[in-house]
Amino acid sequence: MKQLFKVIKALSTIFVCVTTMVVPVKAEETIDIAIVQYVSHPSLDQIVQGVKDELAANDISKVKT
Repeated sequence: MKQLFKVIKALSTIFVCVTTMVVPVKAEETIDIAIVQYVSHPSLDQIVQGVKDELAANDISKVKT
């Protein structure tokens, strides 16, 4: 009986893990990323530029300034 519960728990865990990894994504889905910067400061400007550069390096093609 205990062996049966272990098998059921193991199979349930595997099922949950596998089904949560498979997430359908629409090809036309867009994600908006906004950066709100109230003041200009050299360090903050470098961070914003770094984020834009990293998005561009990862083929995020529509980077708006």
